[in-house]
Amino acid sequence: HSHTILTHNTHTHNIHTHTIYTLTHAIHTDTRYTHSHTHTQYTLARTHNTHTQDTHKIRTHIDDDDVPVQCDPLQKDGAAGRLLSLWREKVFILLVQLQSRDLQLHTEKSQLHDTVCDLQLDVQKLQSQLSVVQHNLRDRTAQLELQNLHTQELQEQLSCAVEENTKLKEQKENRERSFSAITDTAHRVSESVGQCAGQMDAAQCRMDSLAQRLSFATKRLDTVHGLLLRREALRKAHQASRPPDPAASDSRIERLQSEVALLSSERDALTQELKRTPQLIQNALSDLQQQMIKSDLVRLRTALSRSRAELDECELRRLEAQRQCEEREETIAELRTEAHRVFVCVCVVMQEKVSEMERVCDKQLREMETLLNTARREHTKAVVALRQVERTAAREREQDREAERTRSELTHTHITQLHTQLKDKDREWNVLLVTVREHVSFTKHHSHHRSHVHHVSFTQHRSHVHHVSFTQHCSHVHHV
Repeated sequence: HSHTILTHNTHTHNIHTHTIYTLTHAIHTDTRYTHSHTHTQYTLARTHNTHTQDTHKIRTHIDDDDVPVQCDPLQKDGAAGRLLSLWREKVFILLVQLQSRDLQLHTEKSQLHDTVCDLQLDVQKLQSQLSVVQHNLRDRTAQLELQNLHTQELQEQLSCAVEENTKLKEQKENRERSFSAITDTAHRVSESVGQCAGQMDAAQCRMDSLAQRLSFATKRLDTVHGLLLRREALRKAHQASRPPDPAASDSRIERLQSEVALLSSERDALTQELKRTPQLIQNALSDLQQQMIKSDLVRLRTALSRSRAELDECELRRLEAQRQCEEREETIAELRTEAHRVFVCVCVVMQEKVSEMERVCDKQLREMETLLNTARREHTKAVVALRQVERTAAREREQDREAERTRSELTHTHITQLHTQLKDKDREWNVLLVTVREHVSFTKHHSHHRSHVHHVSFTQHRSHVHHVSFTQHCSHVHHV
């Protein structure tokens, strides 16, 4: 059950880690998208600023070329003066439009710059929030790792306790087996003692039968001895009935007496031997019985003392093993309770932390989605404004090209007209010279004054025409 709880805890930790990693990856993705969006807007703003600066440079050059032309005095008489005044009015209107357009572009540029600054501030805020979230995630991950290490330590302690409990159970079983073996040995010893007692009873029965046989043999010996005495008496009576031979009888008597004495001594020895034989047998049997009984008693006492010592030792070991088993069971129960309590606490804390992280991440995701949608809308607006500006600039460039073509055509027409007028003036001048030569009779001073006036006016008109054409040509070149 503890292993299942720890496995479930590890699986829950892995799920929470994967959820945190997914949320972090989503935050990084949104941040990268916001960064790319900000970078795109910044690039567009820089491109727009570059185009605006180039346009300002071109317009500055045009203004530098147009201002001296605008400052020239007008010639009110003639078509050239009217054309020049119209051209100056048109240039003034275009300058006013360009200035208003510059102001509008400057305002849009300021708005885009403010938008980019706001987006950069939002990105910095998001980065700071992301760093805080990552720091919190690292803290939570460290706490989870510590809890996992504590859980692994508890699991190792539980496994060690289970192994020790298994070893104690094995020792208990071994001691029970040894106790049963000692009990069987005691039973076998008691059975061998019973068998020895039976053997002693059988030996006693055999001793009784041997004693009876010895008594019967003694009686037979007494009978044989009586018969021998009777025979000796009969022989003596027979010898007494015959006449005695003194020498032979004396030697024979001595020989017979010696034989009788020898037989008596042998008979006494045999009698004593026969009388001592049952006692010796009885003594030998009693000694053998006593020795066997003593050796069996010593062996049985030794085996019994050893069995009692082993039994006491086994009993002590059994009690110690039982006590250790009870302690291990109490420790296992405490460890299980502690593991269950830790698991419940970890589950509650993890659930709270995960719910808190989910709330924070959901809130941040909603805020980031709102900011992202706002940034997208701003980006769309900026793109639309940029495209509109580009279309307006293209349209203005097209209008400028059309106006330039129109101005070039008008200038060419005007130059042609001026050349025609110049030729007419030359013809008139030639006519006037002829007229002057014909009317030489007039006053020299008056004619000289008149010719000088005509020559000055013609020279001014011609220089003015050349200056206007050269200025238009230079402005056209600068514009191109």
